[in-house]
Amino acid sequence: MQNKNVNNILKKPLTPAMEDYLEAIFNLSKEKRVVRVKDIAKRLDVKMPTVTSMLKTLSKRELIDYEKYEYLELTKKGCEV
Repeated sequence: MQNKNVNNILKKPLTPAMEDYLEAIFNLSKEKRVVRVKDIAKRLDVKMPTVTSMLKTLSKRELIDYEKYEYLELTKKGCEV
């Protein structure tokens, strides 16, 4: 059952908010060596838990490599978006 849910998540189109996050991560990665949750929160003017929630979603879609308490980066798929 879990696999079916993952497939549904991957097939849904990206929301404008998801695209904003990907764009922010992309731009931050050009400006800094590493991208952190707090950098994204500041850039998008949102709270850190909001960022963490979205990062989990983007990670499930394989658009970013993200581990809790670590730096993050776009995957090849994420860069293409």
